[in-house]
Amino acid sequence: MEEDINDWTWTDIVTGKLRKSIYIIQGNIRGEKHWYIILLFNRGEEFIKQYEAQMKSRSINISDWGYVLDSGIGEDPPSEIIDKVTEWTSV
Repeated sequence: MEEDINDWTWTDIVTGKLRKSIYIIQGNIRGEKHWYIILLFNRGEEFIKQYEAQMKSRSINISDWGYVLDSGIGEDPPSEIIDKVTEWTSV
């Protein structure tokens, strides 16, 4: 069962779960570059390690690992998106 991010407490966020759970990833869809900002499901350190290992080995189905917070076409997100992610992850 997927965990609802609305179940996260302020303590979860402040203690770093949010900071450790947001990733910017790039990929190709039908030969076109795309970027994604994803929030991993809150399933602990081992889950994050498994995700990172999976990312190194092959393509993934993002919905198996978390929520897409934003996405777009191109190699990298626009600077305002990167700034927002930086703000989120510097809690």
